[in-house]
Formats: sequence, C-alpha cells, structure tokens
Amino acid sequence: REQVDVLLPDTAPTEERNAAVEALRLSAPHYFAHYGQVETARAMKTPMLILQGGRDYQVTTKDLSIWEKALKKRIGKGTAQAKLYPGLNHLFVEGEGPSVPAEYMKPGNVAQYVATDIAAFIHHATGQQTGTNIHTYR
Repeated sequence: REQVDVLLPDTAPTEERNAAVEALRLSAPHYFAHYGQVETARAMKTPMLILQGGRDYQVTTKDLSIWEKALKKRIGKGTAQAKLYPGLNHLFVEGEGPSVPAEYMKPGNVAQYVATDIAAFIHHATGQQTGTNIHTYR
C-alpha cells in the first residue's frame, strides 16, 4: 500500500488505489508465494547483512523492522546485521525527499559508504582485517 501511496495522487479513487495494490501483489514472482523467507533466514548459519535505504518506497523501513525483529537473536549474537541508510533510495543512491519512480531513470552510483560497509562486513565475516569499520547511521 505504501508503494501505491507514492505512485498515485491522494485524490485517486479508492477502486484505482485497490487495483494498484492488487497489481503490485500479483507482480511478485510466484515462486516466492510459499517461501518462508524469515524461517529460512533464522535457520541459516552464514553471516547475514541486511541493508535498507530510508527513502525506499518499494521495500520500506517497516520491512526492515520486521526483519530486525525476526532476526533479533542472530543480530544479538553478531551473526546478522541490519543497517538503515536514511538518505538512500532502493538503489542505495543518495537523494532528498521522498523517492519516486522517475528518480531511477537518473544516472547515479551506489553510495561509497555502502560499498565500504559491504566490504567491511565481508572481510569481518571471512576473518580478514580491513582497517575499516562498518558505519553506524541509526
């Protein structure tokens, strides 16, 4: 529903909004319909890094909160990390204000600090030293 709020004006009729929500639901790949993502993630033994752009309207900060809650034990043990980057969109590109679909058509790069954080996570997970710590943005 939050995705539709970004895509349609507030004045759009309820039927149009409901149809858009249903279209988004149906556009999800069918092979994920019965896949237990949370259960699978909880059972994994490998290190896990979950990254979230705070301006992302496709996967929202509410989704990140769900993952953080579901993986609380793993995060507490240090086998999983969740990170929020408030100024980034779905593509981890910096911007201001709410992200909109047209933003994806503009050239941009993944923020350097995201790449640095991913590298630091990989190095830590594999026991290598980098001299770089993962940034904290929350």
